[in-house]
Amino acid sequence: MRRRFRLTGFARFLIVMLFIVPLAYLVASYYRGEDGIQNLKNLLVPNQTSSPASSNKPSDGGGFKKVTSSELQELQNRIDQLEKENRDLKVKIRDLELELKATRLQLENRNKPGR
Repeated sequence: MRRRFRLTGFARFLIVMLFIVPLAYLVASYYRGEDGIQNLKNLLVPNQTSSPASSNKPSDGGGFKKVTSSELQELQNRIDQLEKENRDLKVKIRDLELELKATRLQLENRNKPGR
């Protein structure tokens, strides 16, 4: 009588994981709206030239845009405007914190048992 071939629990686990892990990765990629198969190809062959990261590199090598003086002045005006708004908001926060402290003191004085 021939002996039957049996797998250990760990061998079964490895065989199942061999199929389930890639399938779960593909399903999760498609759920996030990505191309799961292309992601796997990029993981297996990282030096492909068709990857989206390599196509976004600037062609001039510097990566900086030349700014005209009018654009620079507009940016400086925007910075000044945001700094002023920031100062105004800080003052408003300080005023509201003082008002909150005053209200808490009034509430504490009203709730004292001596009155």
